[in-house]
Amino acid sequence: MSQLPAILALVNQVDSQADLRLISNALGSRWKVLQGAVAQKAVQDKAILPGCPVSFTYAGQKHYGIVKSINPKTCSVDVPSGIPGVPRKWRVSPQALTKEDALPASPAQRTEQDLMKEILDCYAGLSPENLSCDGEASRAHIARRSHELNGRLNAAFKELGRRVTEIEAYDWHTAQKKAG
Repeated sequence: MSQLPAILALVNQVDSQADLRLISNALGSRWKVLQGAVAQKAVQDKAILPGCPVSFTYAGQKHYGIVKSINPKTCSVDVPSGIPGVPRKWRVSPQALTKEDALPASPAQRTEQDLMKEILDCYAGLSPENLSCDGEASRAHIARRSHELNGRLNAAFKELGRRVTEIEAYDWHTAQKKAG
């Protein structure tokens, strides 16, 4: 690191955009090499191999899965989606993975009532005022949240075995309130 001030001084003396572009490309290439080395060291330190059960946290939620392959900078992880035989594929940095002894037991199949509650919650979350936090959310947040809710909605449809319209979901909710 003692060479850093000298390197920065030399970079400050460059007055050609073409030369700066070459320096930038060289730094980008070096960055990629170091990134890959750090990722591979994490894989070795954690003894992660294809077939290993692992966990990672995304958006505050812990996910469990099986490592399918180890790439230069990421690991491909199959995460059970809750639908038998349909895994979700994630590419996760090895630094974010924790090796597990085994995957937790998969939750029991949800009842139709639980699925209808999930579907109703998704439809409520997708309403414009909820999705945009009454106009306060950024476009990126709205897009992320919409993608997440639509994914949960489609997973619930698959698990239920049919599509449920928003009107059906609200009618079901009204009938549940009257019955209970």
